[in-house]
Amino acid sequence: MKKLVAVFAYILVFVPTNKAISSESVKHIKIHLSDIGYKTPLVLEGRRASYSFFFPLDGKEVVPDESFLEINTESSPVLSKDSIIKVSINDVSVFSSYITSSSNTLHIPLHSLSLDPRNDFIKVTVSVIQYITKDPCYDISTESLWTNILPSSFIKLALKKESNLSISRFIPSLKEEGKVVIGIPKSRSLSEAKGTIWLYSFLKGELGEEGIVKIEEFGDIESWMSSLSEKHAVVITKRPNNKETHQGIRLIQRNGSHILLLEGENEKQVEESVAGFLREDIRESAFGDMLFINRLDESYLGQKDQISKVSLSKLGLSDFEMEGIDKKQANVYLNLGLYPRKPKELRLILYGAHTPLDTGKALLNVYLNKHLIKSIPLKDGDINGLVIPLPSYLIRKENSVGLEISYTPPYCKADSLEEFKCEIYGTSYLEAVGSKKVETTFEDIPWLLNPYFVIFFKNPPSKKDIEVAGKLLYLIWQSQGENRTYPEILTGELPPGIHNVVAVLSPSELKQLSLSPPLLPSTEGFIRIYDHGKEKVIWEVENTTPFGILEVFRDAGRNILLATYTGDREEELVNFLEYLSEGKRFASLDGNIAIGDGKRIFLNFRGEEVNIEYPEKERLSLFWERYRFLIFAIAWLVLSIFCIFLYFRFRRE
Repeated sequence: MKKLVAVFAYILVFVPTNKAISSESVKHIKIHLSDIGYKTPLVLEGRRASYSFFFPLDGKEVVPDESFLEINTESSPVLSKDSIIKVSINDVSVFSSYITSSSNTLHIPLHSLSLDPRNDFIKVTVSVIQYITKDPCYDISTESLWTNILPSSFIKLALKKESNLSISRFIPSLKEEGKVVIGIPKSRSLSEAKGTIWLYSFLKGELGEEGIVKIEEFGDIESWMSSLSEKHAVVITKRPNNKETHQGIRLIQRNGSHILLLEGENEKQVEESVAGFLREDIRESAFGDMLFINRLDESYLGQKDQISKVSLSKLGLSDFEMEGIDKKQANVYLNLGLYPRKPKELRLILYGAHTPLDTGKALLNVYLNKHLIKSIPLKDGDINGLVIPLPSYLIRKENSVGLEISYTPPYCKADSLEEFKCEIYGTSYLEAVGSKKVETTFEDIPWLLNPYFVIFFKNPPSKKDIEVAGKLLYLIWQSQGENRTYPEILTGELPPGIHNVVAVLSPSELKQLSLSPPLLPSTEGFIRIYDHGKEKVIWEVENTTPFGILEVFRDAGRNILLATYTGDREEELVNFLEYLSEGKRFASLDGNIAIGDGKRIFLNFRGEEVNIEYPEKERLSLFWERYRFLIFAIAWLVLSIFCIFLYFRFRRE
C-alpha cells in the first residue's frame, strides 16, 4: 500500500499537468480594432444597426478556453433600458444584453465555440436594437439613436504553437514576428537581383508599414546561415553542381531560425523558384518543407485580366441591407489604380430589391467623396441594373462611394417598423468608361507604367540599389493594386524598344547617359528653384547636401520614373522612400518632382511651373533673375542723381 502511495505521489510531482503543457505550447496574442484599420469608433445608428469586422486568424489553431473577446462601447445617454446589444461570432450568436449605461464593456469568452483553423479570419458582428420611446418616428427624428464600438475593443487569442513550420505557413509565421532578412550572394546574377527586388516588395506588402525587411549579402552561404540572429530569413541563390540543390523551395532550420531557400542550378530555375513562392496558389499548396517546381508556364506571373468593372463585394461590401423606419449608410473606397487604364468616366451600376411601396417614402441616396450626387425614390420593388454616372469633377485618385437607404411611412406607429426592407447586392459594380490621356505625374503612375516596365541600372546593382528598387516597386504595386507588374532588370544602355522605365541612378551615372530629367542633381555646385507664379526663389541648396529625388518625365518617347539623390549618400534616397511608404504619402504626391529625406518632403511640384537653375553654370542669368529689380532701382537712383546734378550745373551757368 505504501508503494502505491509513493508511486501516486511521484506521478503528482513529476508528471506535468495539462495546464503546464498548455502554457508551454500556447502563444497569446491581442488584436485591437485599431490594429486592423479601425482607428475611429464604428457608429451604429438608427433603430436597428449592425457592423461586422474580421480579426485575422491565418489558419492558426485556437485554444477556445483561454481566448476571449472584449467589446468596448459608448451609447447615447437617452437610450431606453429596453435597448439591446447582440454579438455573434462566425454567424453564431454568443452574447446579448440590455444597454444599461452609456459606457459598456462586454467580456465574451470563446470556450463554447469551435473555431476552424482553416479559416483565415474570425468574423465578429455587433448589432443593436435601440429605443428612446415607443414612437419610432419620434426616436429617429431625435438623431440620438447611436452606439459607438471603440477602437480599444480587442480579441485575445491563445494560439497553439506549431512544432513543424511548413512552406504554406511561412508567411503567417512571418507576420507574427514582423521582420525578415533576405540573403543574396555578393557575386550575383541579374536574375538573383531581380528576384530579390520582387521578393522585397512582396514581403514589405505582406508585413505592412510597421514590418521590417532587410537585405544582407553573403560570401559563404553556410557560414551566413549559421550566424543568423533573425528568426525568419529568405535566401535567393544559384548553386550549380550542388547535390542538395533542387529547382524549387526548401525550408530549413538553423539555430532557431527558419530559412526559406529559393534556389536552382541556373538563372532560369532560380527565377521560377522565386515566382513559385510569389504565386499564392503554389505557395499555399506546400504543406511540407520542400516543394519541387518543374518548369512553370511562361505566364506564371503574367498580367491579370484587364478589368473595367470592380464589384462592391470586391471593395468589401458583400450585401447592404436595411429594414424598418430607418436611415442606414455604407461606404466603399475605390482606388482608380484598380483599373488598367485611366478612366474617363465612372458609372455605378446597382442591383438589388426592396418592398414595393404604394404610400410610404423610401429613398436611395448616392454619395461621391461625401457629396450627394443622386437621390432616387424607391417604388416598384426592383433595383435592376440602375445606372448612376459619377460626376468627373468630383473623382479623385482615391474615392469614397456612399450608399444611403431611408424609409418614412405615411403614418407613424410602432408596428410599422417591419413594413419596409431593402437590399443592395454585392454584385453591383463600379464601371470605368473610356480612357483619359495619361500625364507624366505621380498621380498617373498606375497607368504610366502599364502594361509593363523595366527597372534600369547603369551598372550591376549594389545592395543599396536593390533596396531602393525594392522600396520603389512596393510603392508602385500599392498604386497598381491587382494590376501589379513584375518588371525585368536591365543594365548598361536602354534598348530602343523599351517605353516604360523605372531608373535607379546616381548623379554621376546620370551624367554618363543621354537622359534629360527636369532636375539634374550633381555632386558639386548649387540647385536653385525659382517659382514663376510666386516670383521668388523657393529653394536653394548645395548639391553636396544629401537628399532623395523622385522625378517623372518623358525622354525620347519613354515614360521614366527616376530615383536619384544629391551628394554621395544613397542612404538618404532609401530613407526618403521609406518615409513615402508610410500612410498615404506616396499616393498624395502630385506634380512630377518630389524632394525629401527620411523626415519630410521638402518640395513637391510640377517642373514646368518653376525654373530650375544651376548657379555654377549660369551665374550671370541667375544674378539677373534674382537682383534685376534692385539693379533697376539703383540705375533709376543713379540716373536721378545725374539728372539733378546736370540741372543745377546748367542753372549756375
